[in-house]
Amino acid sequence: METRNIDWINSVREQWDNVKDKNVLGYIINGTMSVPTSKGNTHYQDVLEWLKTNTPEPQYTEEEVTTKQKAQYLRDSKYIGKPYTDGGDNISFTKDDALGLLQVQAAFDLGLTGTIFEFSNGTKLPVKPYGFKKFCTWFVTERAKFFNE
Repeated sequence: METRNIDWINSVREQWDNVKDKNVLGYIINGTMSVPTSKGNTHYQDVLEWLKTNTPEPQYTEEEVTTKQKAQYLRDSKYIGKPYTDGGDNISFTKDDALGLLQVQAAFDLGLTGTIFEFSNGTKLPVKPYGFKKFCTWFVTERAKFFNE
């Protein structure tokens, strides 16, 4: 059985597939070298030897994980949205939705009499100039809540 020289390894940090599951896809060695979990990789074999007597650093600290999870929850919540009317489909609150509504307002200013707006989450909403200002006021108010938390 071959003894591996691991003296060159000073530090090992895990690389995860995502923050939630923390499945290790590879390692960062000495802060610069990325080593995938591939059995045929000799550096990976060195890492496995090193792991027998050492503990790797996590990819992120618990504080960083919490921050990333909060950011993901915020992105998901904007995408899922909420209904404009009781029993209505959810309206998403993404940046693309906000920019699209500005374009619809410009089209109304140019004389368009109605359109169907498709939100990022797939919801389609028929809009006309006469109710659009009320809808946009609601949209902006609800979207702003994501930035005040």
